[in-house]
Amino acid sequence: MTFHSRMNMIIVIFVNLCPWVYESSNGLFCTLMLDPPDRGFFIYNPSTREYKKIPYIESEKESTLHGFGYAESIDDYKFVKVFIKRNIIQIFSLRNNSWKTIKCDFPFNVINRHTYGIPLDGAASWEYGIPFNGSIHWVVDVVLNGPRRHRYHDYYYPYQHHYDYNHRSKQIVAFDLVEEKFKITLPLLDQVFQKVKRLIVLEDRLCIINKEDQFWIMEEYGGKESWTRI
Repeated sequence: MTFHSRMNMIIVIFVNLCPWVYESSNGLFCTLMLDPPDRGFFIYNPSTREYKKIPYIESEKESTLHGFGYAESIDDYKFVKVFIKRNIIQIFSLRNNSWKTIKCDFPFNVINRHTYGIPLDGAASWEYGIPFNGSIHWVVDVVLNGPRRHRYHDYYYPYQHHYDYNHRSKQIVAFDLVEEKFKITLPLLDQVFQKVKRLIVLEDRLCIINKEDQFWIMEEYGGKESWTRI
């Protein structure tokens, strides 16, 4: 994988264009430049002051979830774009220097204000995932009742007629970067997630910060009863 070394030029672009910063992972971080002629994704190595531009593909505005992370077992960085309403995931592999699209039948009925125009609060409006343990994690709103979501044409969204959005729960969903599939949603504690402010990694563990500025750490990855306030 070849990185370029025009870091000074990129810093100028940062100042002038205010790029979207997605996430950092294992020493690298990913940004999105929206303005031409530098439109596209960039991956940076701050320690070497080098960068690589990811080939740009359209449809960013349609995707519901984004994420950038590192899979140690295969020594690869991946950028992920999840299209809930289209049942597909687009994945860029830094090691292979290419995009690919896979089909995915999502194991949850997630709703997002950008996709369906529904006013959600807290973490429900998040799009950018947190890399940890070889997966990318998002806090999302999941509908607790109603039939399974069906596939519809992109221009037709009758979801509002299928779900009662007053009955939903915040959950953490994880996308495995090696197997390239969603894991079972991580277990929750209602008192932790009702007022979620931010999901972070703290001391090599997942951590939730709520709107009361309380910190809750998942002591054992995947264990519901392991959430501990610090």
